[in-house]
Amino acid sequence: KYGCFPNMMAGPGPPPERKTKGVFSFLIATKSMIGGCFACRIMAQDPLLGRDALHKLQVMGFTVSGWSRSAHRIDGVTCFSGGEGLKPFLAQTDILVVLLPLTPDTRGMINADVLRGLSQNGALHKPVLINAGRGGLQKETDILACLEDGSLGEAILDVFETEPLPVDSPLWSHPRVVVSPHNAAMSAPDAIGQLVARQIGRMEQGQPLLHLVEIKRGY
Repeated sequence: KYGCFPNMMAGPGPPPERKTKGVFSFLIATKSMIGGCFACRIMAQDPLLGRDALHKLQVMGFTVSGWSRSAHRIDGVTCFSGGEGLKPFLAQTDILVVLLPLTPDTRGMINADVLRGLSQNGALHKPVLINAGRGGLQKETDILACLEDGSLGEAILDVFETEPLPVDSPLWSHPRVVVSPHNAAMSAPDAIGQLVARQIGRMEQGQPLLHLVEIKRGY
């Protein structure tokens, strides 16, 4: 349930007297919510990543919605998009899962205004933030401020503004922050190798490549 994370991407871990909740405690906490009336919302731009997360949460019994920069339609999911869709999306959110890419438009997006716009009277009483996207998306001073003023119940962070996370960061010792070492998703070498081989085959056959990045958008 508790432990430091030495030699990991999130840093050397806190001093021994500042041990922090680990990934396992987060998984247990998530399982305890299965079947409840929790509204879990996904912020993502990659349609594959966002859809996969949404569908897995549906299987676990969560009510889910999604927000992205551009409009999408997903069966069984309420989708919001753009600036006009952000406020109503946040207002009905108990658990906010952030999977956005880091671009000039999204840098610092998870700030006090966004966090204080989350549901304050939902099933969890106070909203929860989970950021497994990029550290530059969040303003950690705002996260700490919202935890202190009660507008945010808990923050589960796999990424940070500065990585490795400095040993003196207050995130290490905050009682309502879960720190994990930038390992929310582990790459599977076999799957990556198969995708590379498939892409090479498509290129050699003159077929369109999959999962292309739009350079101007940054993802």
